[in-house]
Amino acid sequence: MNLKIGKDISLLSFDEIPGYEIFQPKITHVIQPINILGNDVIVSLIEKIKDPDLSKRLKKILKPKLIIGESCSKI
Repeated sequence: MNLKIGKDISLLSFDEIPGYEIFQPKITHVIQPINILGNDVIVSLIEKIKDPDLSKRLKKILKPKLIIGESCSKI
């Protein structure tokens, strides 16, 4: 088929893995603030342990970051 990423097909990844910097073309990807997400989950879990009857749900909108590489064509 001889398709080229970034020209014939687009590739978008979620999260960042070690080694992205060596890929050619550079991968377009979305990074989520995992440290904020992890912290909020731990706080919520501790609250639930302290009060098992707690029915509070955690709802938070996190702002991801789009890292534009060379792996996406026009969408």
